[in-house]
Amino acid sequence: MIAMFSARKSLSVQNDHVHETPTTPTGDFANVFSDVTKPLAIIAAGLDITSWKVVEINVPAGPLGILLDGSCTGAALLDDFAPVTRDGTLGAVEASGKVPHGSVLIGMDKIDFLQEPRKSLADIGVLLRETSHLKRQLYFRVPPQGYEKPQQAAPQSPQKGDNSKLLDGMEDSPAPIPESKPSERAQMVRQISATCMKRMSIVAQPTHTEDTELRRRLEVNQIMKFDRKELKFKECWFAVPAEWMSRWVLFVAKNGPDPGPITNHNLLSPGWETYGSDNNPERAAVVRPELQIMKDFRFVTPMVWSLLSALHGTGEAPAIARYVLDMNSEPVTQQGIDDALHEVKPQANGLATGLREKCRVQEN
Repeated sequence: MIAMFSARKSLSVQNDHVHETPTTPTGDFANVFSDVTKPLAIIAAGLDITSWKVVEINVPAGPLGILLDGSCTGAALLDDFAPVTRDGTLGAVEASGKVPHGSVLIGMDKIDFLQEPRKSLADIGVLLRETSHLKRQLYFRVPPQGYEKPQQAAPQSPQKGDNSKLLDGMEDSPAPIPESKPSERAQMVRQISATCMKRMSIVAQPTHTEDTELRRRLEVNQIMKFDRKELKFKECWFAVPAEWMSRWVLFVAKNGPDPGPITNHNLLSPGWETYGSDNNPERAAVVRPELQIMKDFRFVTPMVWSLLSALHGTGEAPAIARYVLDMNSEPVTQQGIDDALHEVKPQANGLATGLREKCRVQEN
């Protein structure tokens, strides 16, 4: 592990160009779903969506924050939204305000879900999970304004007490209502039912714990795999506080506690709190004078920084980066940092998610 902190940049690496992670091609995908040429009737989830407008949403790597109707197995019918973080952050689809409930997810990047043989809900779910570490373009058919999903007649069932009616409501199958007089009560029942389904699904999910020993072993293997003594072309070194790195070594090597988020505030000059309010992409964080490598900080590669950030999080202080192993050299601007992390950050997020999944142990 010492190699990670004593790296030096070789002049020979100028010709070692970064291997660019293939981005998902978009091409003329929008034309596949365009209405330039009037198509035959498009039926999905039992609905004629031929005239529905196509909306394209660019989503970042990570969770989408959408809930699909599990009762509709032949298509991806948007049933509801869910926050993508614990603090309630909205997903890109919900935040766009362009995709209402009842919309149909019809494609991703160059994959047309409606092309024969059509993708089932299960197929679509697999595709979304397998690409969760990448940025994607999702395509929806959205219903016209004022549209209300047709209701199916409820099947006959034995009479039950009032306490069971809410569970029946989860099937979302009240008697049909004329479109000219939408029922606020029916809408309220549907919303309550959706909330109950979410709560019940959470209760029904098995509880898991983390195999901490396996987590430590896999984490240190991942970090060492991407540790290098030299940078590739256009890469930069990222500073990690020595105090935090010491806690991390204790965590992975000596069964210590989790080191917590990476916090750079001790490396920065007073007043760094105003950094986030400056929208200038050429801004750079100002560090304290006389910082010493190894004593105050260590330098790591962009991929190592991204992995540590994905696994442990970062504090409010901005990242600190340099093109050479000298803290007193020219600082890397915020734009340069964003460029350096553009390709590796989604990959690191995917690796971190996979690592956590491998360490999940279901409780008996």
